[in-house]
Amino acid sequence: MARLALWARVPVIPVGIKGTFEILPKGAKIPKLKRASFSFGKPMYFDKYYNKPMTKKLLRSVTDSIMREIANLSGQKYNY
Repeated sequence: MARLALWARVPVIPVGIKGTFEILPKGAKIPKLKRASFSFGKPMYFDKYYNKPMTKKLLRSVTDSIMREIANLSGQKYNY
């Protein structure tokens, strides 16, 4: 996702999803009729990276910032 966003020079809109484990618990084969909720974050812009070479370190940094925002929106912790 980071590579595509930097290559296309577009913002990323993070989305957090809650309730998916209640719909399909681990090991279950048939989903339950429950509701999931979606939280949409503000667009994330990475303009400062557009003219820099796409290194593994840069991609990891962008990915981590996106994943932290998704974790915040879904009420989870992002540990990397």
